[in-house]
Amino acid sequence: MKNPVRLFALVFMGSGPIACSAPNDGEPTVTIIQEATTLITTESEMIAAPGDMAVAADGDVFILDAQLARVLVVAPNGTVRRTIAREGSGPGELQRPAALALDRDTLRVVDAGNGRMQLFSLGGEYLRTGPVPAASGGPLSLRSDGWLVAGTRGRDSTLAKYFDEHAVHKGSFGDPIVPPTMLDFVAIKNEIASGEIPSALRNVGRPFFANDGGFWMMFLADPLIHRYTARDSLAWALTLDVVEVDTILEYFFERNRQIGNANAFYPLSYFTDAVVVDDRFWVLLNVPDEIPSSVLVVSSEGLVEHRIVFANVRGANVLAVDPVRRRIYLTVRS
Repeated sequence: MKNPVRLFALVFMGSGPIACSAPNDGEPTVTIIQEATTLITTESEMIAAPGDMAVAADGDVFILDAQLARVLVVAPNGTVRRTIAREGSGPGELQRPAALALDRDTLRVVDAGNGRMQLFSLGGEYLRTGPVPAASGGPLSLRSDGWLVAGTRGRDSTLAKYFDEHAVHKGSFGDPIVPPTMLDFVAIKNEIASGEIPSALRNVGRPFFANDGGFWMMFLADPLIHRYTARDSLAWALTLDVVEVDTILEYFFERNRQIGNANAFYPLSYFTDAVVVDDRFWVLLNVPDEIPSSVLVVSSEGLVEHRIVFANVRGANVLAVDPVRRRIYLTVRS
């Protein structure tokens, strides 16, 4: 039986507040976006499986496509500007690209399949190849200057390591949530059947660079966000208390009850993506496709200031924000 066909759409909110006001009485302000405009879908054959996304200074959106092994550049009105790179192992070619970042005039792409960094001009010209650190096994994020931070899954008694543009290890941070364990499918299935969160998943988190030299970390199997200082120490920990958290957890257990294979399980992930905008952390929640997608905006002090609900968008999995033009971009799974 073939897998279901999934379409990916790039959408943006046409109007409404992007800048977030302070919460009232500790409660976040809420914005409900009623309309979203589709910019491009897989029917165009220009896009297949977006994995990362960023907005350039001129408003163009750069979409990293893991399946097509290239970057698609789309104007805010949906016009396709160009494609950058292609599948392969030569200069300017990609295999399983994992992340991208934009500098003023440079596009950097983590070319994971070839174990390197590829640099292009924003116009698409190949510039040079640089190093990347050895794979850590965890999610990663790339900064515009080429620095990279990657989750470690609790190995080496840390949660993340970061490297400069030459792939030199510059530091580590974070204490594991639980003692690190090996991936044991039987143990994971037994914990899920007992109504527990599998221990092997709880140290998995995706780190992001903060603009003050510190770091943000979102955990996948816990509704938890950490903020670290530039000295690699924990500034605060936020456990989310929003309605979507219970929905995600219930969906996780229900999906696993439907899986009979002892060597397979449906993973728990409270978040699908995040982006740092000034001193705030915008997180895209991994809600079931049956309910509207939503984004939480977290302040540098650890407060959920804003909750944005996309009434007509379901299954969003990659996020980008253009604060200058007051737009939110989402890729949609189906």
